[in-house]
Amino acid sequence: MGKEMSRLAYEHTRPSHEAIRIDVWRHIYLETCAGRGCTADDVAAHFEAVHNRTSPRMTELSQMHLIYPNGERRKTRQGCQAAVYIACTNEKLVPYEYWDENNGPKAVEALAKLGIKV
Repeated sequence: MGKEMSRLAYEHTRPSHEAIRIDVWRHIYLETCAGRGCTADDVAAHFEAVHNRTSPRMTELSQMHLIYPNGERRKTRQGCQAAVYIACTNEKLVPYEYWDENNGPKAVEALAKLGIKV
């Protein structure tokens, strides 16, 4: 019964996770275009959400090769240092240091799943 309840809960929340993932990527993309990028705390603050509502979506976007850390760190609202993430863009879907024969196509495919054309 426990596994079935977990599966049902996951199926119930999956659409909202996908919507949040799209919103998070779009926000990071806009911040990337503005030359800033985002920490997980920046994203949570922007959406007035708790950190553990948006941070897992950033992890998923990173695993999908749609965002990546740019090497910078900046302070969060709590004063901790956090990695700054930037979005893969049309001009540079995957940064050179992460490139291999799979990452470029994976990024294009993942963006298409989000409804973003490149």
